[in-house]
Amino acid sequence: LKLLHPTDRIVARDALRAHLRDGIPYDLEFRCLSKQGDYRWMRARGRSVRNAQGWAVRMAGSVSDITDRKLAEAQLFAEKERAQVTLESIGDAVITTDVDGFIDYMNPVAETLTGWREIEARGTALEVVCMTLDEATRAPLASPVDMVLREGASMKVAANALLLRLITGPESDFISS
Repeated sequence: LKLLHPTDRIVARDALRAHLRDGIPYDLEFRCLSKQGDYRWMRARGRSVRNAQGWAVRMAGSVSDITDRKLAEAQLFAEKERAQVTLESIGDAVITTDVDGFIDYMNPVAETLTGWREIEARGTALEVVCMTLDEATRAPLASPVDMVLREGASMKVAANALLLRLITGPESDFISS
């Protein structure tokens, strides 16, 4: 246990005790001190072989070095955080959806334009939150999400488009985009 990172020692001890006592599968990620003096991330997985009385008599398993995976996860998290800060601070409305057109994310400008808070809009179809109309005819324009998914390329909404902000209740607002 002395080779484990101090913050991982109690978790590792408790997981091993639970496995030996209750037979809970042993699968744990922890940091271990290497010969070079730095900590490496490890994943230990194992099962006990038990005798007729149910006592653990030996354990079979594996320990893998997962340091590269942990570093990649940390880098990915840092990139996501930077992207999030960027999306929050730009002056354009940004709405992202999943492949079915359900909202994943809205930045503060999109919240202002649509009148929806992101937390309320998440999981809602884009057409429920807002839709675009032709400015002259007021006819609905094709869904930008459908067009992007169909054509596989980014697109820009036409200059003569109006954003129809759909508000719960009988009223709706027209906002020029």
